[in-house]
Amino acid sequence: MKSPQITRLHLLPILFTLILVNPFTYFVLHTTRTYFWVIPLTLLIWMSFKWGDLEDDGDLSRRPEIWEIAAGLGLIVAVMARTLMQEPSERIFGLFDILFVFIGLCVAMFGYRSLRTFWVPAAFFGVIGVGYSIERWLVDLLRYDETLAGIIASICSALGTDISAVGPELVLPGSKTARLLIDYGCTGIKGILAFGFISSIPIIESAANNSRKAIWLTASFAGFYAASVLRLVAVVYAVMAWGQVAVDYHTTIGFGFFMAWLIFVVYFGTEPSTQGGI
Repeated sequence: MKSPQITRLHLLPILFTLILVNPFTYFVLHTTRTYFWVIPLTLLIWMSFKWGDLEDDGDLSRRPEIWEIAAGLGLIVAVMARTLMQEPSERIFGLFDILFVFIGLCVAMFGYRSLRTFWVPAAFFGVIGVGYSIERWLVDLLRYDETLAGIIASICSALGTDISAVGPELVLPGSKTARLLIDYGCTGIKGILAFGFISSIPIIESAANNSRKAIWLTASFAGFYAASVLRLVAVVYAVMAWGQVAVDYHTTIGFGFFMAWLIFVVYFGTEPSTQGGI
């Protein structure tokens, strides 16, 4: 019986995960708590779907040059060194740091040409990083947190629950008044951008015609926005039912809504259009 062979393609997600999921990165560099496990999992899922294409990709079959190995490893070391130079209280190993680590690892293992193949996961990591800036812009300049709180309160009131919005806070009913603050991360902007990006790739690469693709791309982002709103409604009712436990796991609750719409939109949005239809 032939033993399974571990290739560089197998090692890429393994090494990437080890760089992110370890005590040093987590406790010393202070990697982003929300996405440190989502990022390597996303890479693993993407590679599993594209495995056949990746094995046949000529850019991934070549051995990297010495200078490419040095450049890739140097980029990883530089990113970690930059983080270590920050004050421990302000130190964070964020999504752009993770993006550059991934780029460095790809270059060191496969050469710079491999970035043509791995642009999808790299762009995904970058999109989430951009989401942080957009969140702050929407909240600091446009007060979107207050607008979103008003939307959630209106939906809950329509469902028969006496909830009001005071600025960016939701005031929940009960013997002891509870308040939920909608801050930057609660706006769901990162999730909308990230999952919208994930759904866009298979839709664009599908055999559907352009008009159908445009409709499903629009529906995809609109659906993720609706999912973002509904997840907060679900969190409100979960907090009223279970208290602090629901607050601790509200991110997990939110991912459920995003994943449900992702499965729906990718399944139906990638079907080829019927003759004469969209």
